[in-house]
Amino acid sequence: SLQAWSGPLESVHLVIGGVTGMLILLAAILAFVVPTGRSLGVRIRLGLILLLALGEGYLGMNLAHWSGVPLVMVGHLVAGFVMAALMNQVLLAMSPRIAPRASTPILLFLARTSELLVFCVVFLGGWVSATGAGLACPDFPTCRGVPLPEADYSALIQGLFDPEVDPRLLVAPAASAALHVLHRTLGGVLLLLLSVLSFGVTSNPKVPALSRLGLGLNGLIFISVATAFALVQRHLPVALGVLHVFLSLVTLVWVGRIRNGLVGVSALSPAKEIGRAHV
Repeated sequence: SLQAWSGPLESVHLVIGGVTGMLILLAAILAFVVPTGRSLGVRIRLGLILLLALGEGYLGMNLAHWSGVPLVMVGHLVAGFVMAALMNQVLLAMSPRIAPRASTPILLFLARTSELLVFCVVFLGGWVSATGAGLACPDFPTCRGVPLPEADYSALIQGLFDPEVDPRLLVAPAASAALHVLHRTLGGVLLLLLSVLSFGVTSNPKVPALSRLGLGLNGLIFISVATAFALVQRHLPVALGVLHVFLSLVTLVWVGRIRNGLVGVSALSPAKEIGRAHV
């Protein structure tokens, strides 16, 4: 059973978190001690990652104490995603990059918006898990047989921002359904934006270097939708739940790399832009 594995899994979680924290600390120290080739932006990001790692470590060692506070549990998850996004930015900043051949402001807007929505979807998904609202909608794509079921959104908002509200409001069927519908709706919007983004960068002559990333994003979209469908149909098996979170993390990193590849035209000098135009 899951309870039998909870102890070993928690130990593995602590070990991985500890090793990751030590690596982050080492990288931050090296960035300041050996600053050659490391910009101020890289060092600032590594400093932020280090602060987040310290906070994550504190929460990780006291999760048993905070287990009854959904917002803290969700914050622990979202902070991990923020750290991953910052580490991805550090790696990209220290790697060679091929600038696009022409400006693509719409695609850049889609990429940045998608990154923000990933965090919002992860926040809502973590809240769904922390409050046990995963089976509030036992069918997919409808919820209880209808597109929009009876839902108590006011109780949901009060339970998040008012600490004096009875926490049982969050597990009431109407409030759970509201949370689940919000998660699905925002996930659907994110899916649409990612689909447009992947279509826009695949085989686009303005950003030829991003074609493979666009194709890969298509694959991520398909796997993510299939996993979300299976999660509901199989009544939330743990393995699929872990895969669902992992795919969200990969999507965040993937979109960050696409966004990085869409930036850079303004950084080119006029002479370079003229030379590129003649190529």
